[in-house]
Amino acid sequence: MDRVTSVATAELTGSPSRPPPGRCGRLIDQEIADRLIEAGDGIALLLDDLPPGRLDTLPVPLNGSLSTVRDAAHACITKLGPDKPTDVDLATARKLALSLLDDVHDTAVRLLAHSTPIRHQHDVVWLSGGEGIARQR
Repeated sequence: MDRVTSVATAELTGSPSRPPPGRCGRLIDQEIADRLIEAGDGIALLLDDLPPGRLDTLPVPLNGSLSTVRDAAHACITKLGPDKPTDVDLATARKLALSLLDDVHDTAVRLLAHSTPIRHQHDVVWLSGGEGIARQR
């Protein structure tokens, strides 16, 4: 039997939240967007203090910050809601923001799953140097 391996990579930068809240613009309350920005700033501080390389376990503070990013991204997604604006520019901004927010949320969820015992993990988490990016493969 042949073995098939696939690779899917997701990234979460030190400021994962900068583009999505900016894209949300007039679509959600600034207070909700600010929570995601602040969560991204918290991740940036933590990632800057970690050495580059493979993360076999998530440090407890990073685990907490990822939970905050996940919850803040979910709050933005929820606030965007299912209603599509009739204005074309707003509808486009909403669609792009929703896509970016989904990526941030889903990556945070995958990274949080990395806190399970290593024998149950299907992903590998890497921290690259320089830009402070957490990666999954």
